[in-house]
Amino acid sequence: MPLVEIPRRAVRAALRSTQGISYRRAPQLAGAISQPCTFDQIDSDGYRSWCDRLRIRPLHHRKTWEWVYILQVLEEHDMLRAGRRGLGFGVGNEPVTAYAASQDVKILATDLPADAPRAAEWRDSNEHADELSDLNNNALCDDGMFRENVALRPVDMREVPDDLVGFDFTWSSCAMEHLGSLAAGMQFFERQIACLKPGGIGVHTTEYNVDPYGPTPIDGLVVMYQRPHLEELTRRIRGLGHHMKITFATGKRPEDLHVDKRPFTNTHIRVDWHNYIHTSFGLWVQRTR
Repeated sequence: MPLVEIPRRAVRAALRSTQGISYRRAPQLAGAISQPCTFDQIDSDGYRSWCDRLRIRPLHHRKTWEWVYILQVLEEHDMLRAGRRGLGFGVGNEPVTAYAASQDVKILATDLPADAPRAAEWRDSNEHADELSDLNNNALCDDGMFRENVALRPVDMREVPDDLVGFDFTWSSCAMEHLGSLAAGMQFFERQIACLKPGGIGVHTTEYNVDPYGPTPIDGLVVMYQRPHLEELTRRIRGLGHHMKITFATGKRPEDLHVDKRPFTNTHIRVDWHNYIHTSFGLWVQRTR
């Protein structure tokens, strides 16, 4: 019987599969793995349901998708219930803290120390949490329940304290890219796993340059990860024995291919920032030991 030559592309795809990596698996909100924002997820009943629960408009916007993605992953892994403990990094005034507290979850919310050089910048853009009340602006949680379930602590994500351990879950929304370099963000992602109990879930979103091999900002105030960086991260995390799967398939609908520029529109999935075309990417890991 003649030997059948397997196409190199198929061999590479099979190898990636053993590493938890896919280029073709379409991202879906239900059963989400680590994946980019796509319009199909935003155009889903699940997305609209989460927006109703968060009391926000179901905009075609990657930032709203980030909050929904985080909460979807946490809910699917039974993290949003009484008895769970969550740790949020760089929380700003996002709704994740308040929603989790409304489900009787104990939350330690952290943000950059008030005297840190960049804290003033985040405060000016209304994205820094100075007081506990900043985390329940939309009254998603009864005030008494909120104050019982939530504590606020200053933490620099580049220097996570050793006493932050034993949590059922961790999260951050678009914070990894503001730590000064690509390497610093990946180091944080690995470091936060130590904050989790075995079986715990860490779910984080970040900026993603959709061009896998072109130029990208690698250090400074904002960095943008590309496919090779996140492949490397996935292999690293899995090599440490933890569970992580990732897909790099991006959406093909007109809303996905639209590149939003100033003045921004209501279709804000891909964005042009200084000629870098980027979107949001969700990453989650389960600590297995």
